[in-house]
Amino acid sequence: MTLRPYDVLKKLKTKVLNWDEKQLIQLDKIANTPRGKSLIPVEVADEPPQEGLEDRKFILKFEYFQEDVSLLQSIDVVKLKAIIKKFHTITALDVSGLQSSGLIRCTLNKKDRQHKEYIPLFDRMPEDVENLHETELPGGGRIFFFYASEFFYIFAIDTIHRNLN
Repeated sequence: MTLRPYDVLKKLKTKVLNWDEKQLIQLDKIANTPRGKSLIPVEVADEPPQEGLEDRKFILKFEYFQEDVSLLQSIDVVKLKAIIKKFHTITALDVSGLQSSGLIRCTLNKKDRQHKEYIPLFDRMPEDVENLHETELPGGGRIFFFYASEFFYIFAIDTIHRNLN
């Protein structure tokens, strides 16, 4: 029995990828699909509607936290409790309630370079994030953050921020 090149390739894919016959047929369909045509139905490919997003609670995320620009030198038990209380307040908020909550003290746009003390923060912000928000801590501290849908990204914490104007 002589194997055709296609059969050899099929056996190799099965051995290397550890896939069964059905998966290999799907792979071949994808590879042979003409440009501009999709195998995925439009109703599956489209992003699902964000219904109910406004009712979701915020989820704290620290993946962009900038420890090197955070000023945590004067953290004490009172400040630590204030930070934890602020985090609790954030996670109790619905996404739609953020603007009316009074949590945002001010919004800083990274293109606005007139406030030199914020440049180290702006320089470390992800490229696709335009605005950095701040919320006040008792005694003059700040938490800097941005958000996307229900994800609330803590960017930096400054426990000795004194400029409250």
